Amino acid sequence: MPKKSVSKTIKKPVKISEKTTIKTSKKPAKKTSKPKAASKKPAKVPKLKAEKQIEAKKPAKKIRNKLDDKMTEDVISGVLGEEALPIFYHLMDKEKVSEFEIAEAIKKDIHITRSLLYRFFEHNLATFIRRKDKQKGWYVCYWDFKQEEAIHLFRKMKKERIEALNQRIEREKTNDFYMCRNACKRVDFDRAFQIQFKCPECGDLLNPLDNSRTIEFLGDKLNELKKDSN
Repeated sequence: MPKKSVSKTIKKPVKISEKTTIKTSKKPAKKTSKPKAASKKPAKVPKLKAEKQIEAKKPAKKIRNKLDDKMTEDVISGVLGEEALPIFYHLMDKEKVSEFEIAEAIKKDIHITRSLLYRFFEHNLATFIRRKDKQKGWYVCYWDFKQEEAIHLFRKMKKERIEALNQRIEREKTNDFYMCRNACKRVDFDRAFQIQFKCPECGDLLNPLDNSRTIEFLGDKLNELKKDSN
């Protein structure tokens, strides 16, 4: 009889120890789950900064493009003529544009369109590549407009205009000019002396001419060009 009672007392502590070990093993699992949520927060910070930087740059780019387009229009109309402006408008913000697409867009014959495009190329305002059309079998040119070169040419032309105006103002200040009462033709002193101060058009006497207003007009025009170049 005493042996049976001993075996019962041994089994009870074993059951209690198993339950306690199972409960304690579940507690640390809850603690380890917390750092995962905290690790996600710093990953979002650089994305927000990048988005703000992109948004801040967008308006400045639009303003620059408007100024560049105005300069380019002045260059093209001055160098190539106003008939070339439609090609510039069609090539803006595009790459590898077919010459046939350009001709259709500006509503010109393909030969006239090619002639205008080659004028762009001669002034280094456009580049092209030739590719063979697999269906039709002939070569087609694809064109790109060079915006940076147009701006460079604009600044070069403006510098030349400023130099020409400076020379003209200097000539007006350092020379005497003559004109008849009919205002046929203005000549400088050397020319007036050669023709004995008689107008080559009507034969009337040539009189000294006051060119102060001409100098003032040229000076105002020079100042305007200098302001635009700055």
